Amino acid sequence: MKFCKHRWLENVQVCERLIELLPQLCQYVKAITEGNVPDPKTKSYETIKQCCANHLVPVRLAFFLSMSKRIIPFLTEYQTDKPMLPFLCTDLFKVVKTLMGRFIKSDKTAGLTSAYQLLKFDVQAKENHNVYCKIDAGFRAEKELKSAIDPKTKKKVTDKEVMQFKLECRDFLVAIVMKIMNKGPLKFALARNLVFLDPREMGATANDKNLDRCKAVL
Repeated sequence: MKFCKHRWLENVQVCERLIELLPQLCQYVKAITEGNVPDPKTKSYETIKQCCANHLVPVRLAFFLSMSKRIIPFLTEYQTDKPMLPFLCTDLFKVVKTLMGRFIKSDKTAGLTSAYQLLKFDVQAKENHNVYCKIDAGFRAEKELKSAIDPKTKKKVTDKEVMQFKLECRDFLVAIVMKIMNKGPLKFALARNLVFLDPREMGATANDKNLDRCKAVL
């Protein structure tokens, strides 16, 4: 399986396969290091060697897998020719707010109820971020982090390494949220207002709001 950096739909299977094979790869590298197996002297082997030498790689892979699994349902649903535009911003709003909930203080996101409010929120502001220990890297990543041991020192990861990993997770989350908001349809008023055609948004209490949305679209 080849990793493709442009299509998230392919990333989950690739990451799961790598997590499954990583112990065997590390065993292979160890055998070469001890001289039991000839060194292939290839670029790909050097990449694997560096990967196996980093005891936080399983933790990072677990975080990446968690992120991929959160986004892939949205991308899978919208790989279609069906008329999905009325549902697009509502579903994308849920994805973005969930991602923000991983690193933004809960009291800051509680009042965000619309895509327009999301666009006005400063996700890069440090005062809106949780402290590093409260950043959600995902259950599996947290479990891997607690059990990670440096093969060189035979000791568990230090507090500094934990903090660095969590801050890297925060930076990744900030980057992906900014990418979705700057490059995605949320920033377009037409896309946001087409939600008036979404049956989930129809009801007696939403009639006036939907009428304004319809006028905005027209």
